[in-house]
Amino acid sequence: MYKIIINIIKLKATIPYIVGYTFSLIFLFEKTVSTNCSVISSIMENFVIIHSHKLRDKTPLEVELDTALENGNIVCLLGGSGVGKSYACDRILKEYSFIDFENNILKSKVDTNHVLDKLKGSGTVLYFDDLNPELTGFGVVCDFIFNIEHIHGPILINSRHSVRIQHIFSMKDVVYFEVDGPNRRNEIIRAHCKNQYNLTIDYCDTEYSTKDNIYDLICEGGKGYKRMMDTRMEEHGHTADVLFTNYKTDTIEGAAIVADAFSRSDVIDNKIYRGMWDAIPYFTIESCVFPSIHTKNSVKYEDLVPGAVWTKYCNQSLRDKQFKNLQGRHPSLRCDINFVSYFMSMATNKNTNDIISVCEEYCIESPDIDFMNHLVRKKLKGKALSLVKKHLKKYGNLQRRQQAIRQIRD
Repeated sequence: MYKIIINIIKLKATIPYIVGYTFSLIFLFEKTVSTNCSVISSIMENFVIIHSHKLRDKTPLEVELDTALENGNIVCLLGGSGVGKSYACDRILKEYSFIDFENNILKSKVDTNHVLDKLKGSGTVLYFDDLNPELTGFGVVCDFIFNIEHIHGPILINSRHSVRIQHIFSMKDVVYFEVDGPNRRNEIIRAHCKNQYNLTIDYCDTEYSTKDNIYDLICEGGKGYKRMMDTRMEEHGHTADVLFTNYKTDTIEGAAIVADAFSRSDVIDNKIYRGMWDAIPYFTIESCVFPSIHTKNSVKYEDLVPGAVWTKYCNQSLRDKQFKNLQGRHPSLRCDINFVSYFMSMATNKNTNDIISVCEEYCIESPDIDFMNHLVRKKLKGKALSLVKKHLKKYGNLQRRQQAIRQIRD
């Protein structure tokens, strides 16, 4: 009781000091504020206030995109190159938190899984700009989306591959937006070059991939063969191979005409690889225009299959090169198809350590395992294959470094 009375007496004694300090601080604050205000007012007399312009209203497309994202939908914005898809998405996404899945991320399944693991249960928008649906990581994304146990935010996809995208999401409720119009990218490039570098551009090239060419030439919805007349193209052999594998005609006469055209294109192709590059427009007519005329854009894009000739030839050439490398490492050993068959049969019946020991004894490298696996029916699979290849890769690099050191010393 006495302690409480003493504390109250002490508090009463300190109140005047507290009040005095408070008034002093208030006076100092008022003086400071008045001084600062006078300084600011004198400074602002020398400035002109520029009011910010009001941002332009959203276009009808942007309003619909915004509404679809607010509802948590999967939204696909489809259209050609340079029609304003990315611009519309960028304006809408300023109002959202989002993750931009770049194509570089989607090239790796590991990187894609790493990002998706952090997004489970969040409301963040998953944005795919200029999506290439053929990338391996996008398959992981589709599995993530189709799994009903995964809770995720809205999804916004911007892509030129409309047919492929619609095929992938055929079993899901998706809001589609089709954007048509001329390609304005060339106009943007012209304006940028003129403003930044004072350069005048009269004409800009339009680039087409192999898939763009195939789609226009023989697929439903394609633009036909007119832009392929008297022109050059990239990957001409691969394009011709896919057309050769997928073209179809209604009559036997049309099939004979297309077959003759491919025969002539093969002759021209030999001339091209001997240095006659000016013959590519003739090759284009024979290998692209004739099949397009008789196929008449009747092939469904999702029914396309890889080229049977060019792809298999390239794969076989690589395997033949690898086989010769293996034979070169063992001049005294009769290394033929019987050796490959026996070696892989033995490897599939041994444990990992025994396989590694045999490979080291015969100087078998990691690429050798790959190509031998392709040539036999009974293959090395699963964890054993990955462990053996990983060890051989490390062992092979060590052997090459030691060999290089010995050569330098000699």
